[in-house]
Amino acid sequence: MYIEIDPSHGHLLPRLLDAENFRALKLVIAGDAFQGPEVALRLGKWVGDAHVFIQPNDIVTLARGMAATPEWIKQFDAMIDYAAASGWMNEEGAVRLHVEYRS
Repeated sequence: MYIEIDPSHGHLLPRLLDAENFRALKLVIAGDAFQGPEVALRLGKWVGDAHVFIQPNDIVTLARGMAATPEWIKQFDAMIDYAAASGWMNEEGAVRLHVEYRS
């Protein structure tokens, strides 16, 4: 799954896409790379320009109405548990996402 921000197409609000893929989690900034990080600052805490920490509850909020069924939540929680065991969470409980830039 990935969170996409695409200011070039008027998508200034983040969207959760590929929400059934629990084997990947990233932030994709498409289009104008100058606006994307500014918008993404509202999502979480940046670490350099390649990673951002986002609270798992914020990701679940993006999934509401689309994928947030009990089964989806169970698989999402398992993905977050794996991230924690792999050292991909910070002390505030946020999960680290790789940032991908697409033109």
